[in-house]
Amino acid sequence: MAKRILLIEDEKLLVENIVLFLQSEGYDVLTATNGADGLKMAQELQPDAIICDILLPKMDGFAILETLRQDKRFETTPFIILSAKAEKSSIKAGLELGADEYIIKPFSLDDLLKVLATHLENSN
Repeated sequence: MAKRILLIEDEKLLVENIVLFLQSEGYDVLTATNGADGLKMAQELQPDAIICDILLPKMDGFAILETLRQDKRFETTPFIILSAKAEKSSIKAGLELGADEYIIKPFSLDDLLKVLATHLENSN
């Protein structure tokens, strides 16, 4: 069975590129374009991993991460932040809240795939 990935990102072109790439690698990819919908989808569908931007409409990625990490069902779910926010304070905040990885935009899809595969393997 394909691993289910939830992508929470509001940049349409980036969403399309990531979805097509991950689907071509055998992943089942679900998407949300704002934080509130992303949190709701995560809680209802319990994906195998979450890839999330920080700057999102309705609820930011840090709030999503913090909320999910307080739920026992998501304690070990890989959570990868994708963000253009490259400040050390943002990276530190994301990792302290429980993100498994913080990837700065722009990034290569191959690098994202390697990070995702590693964290999915480690979460089993």
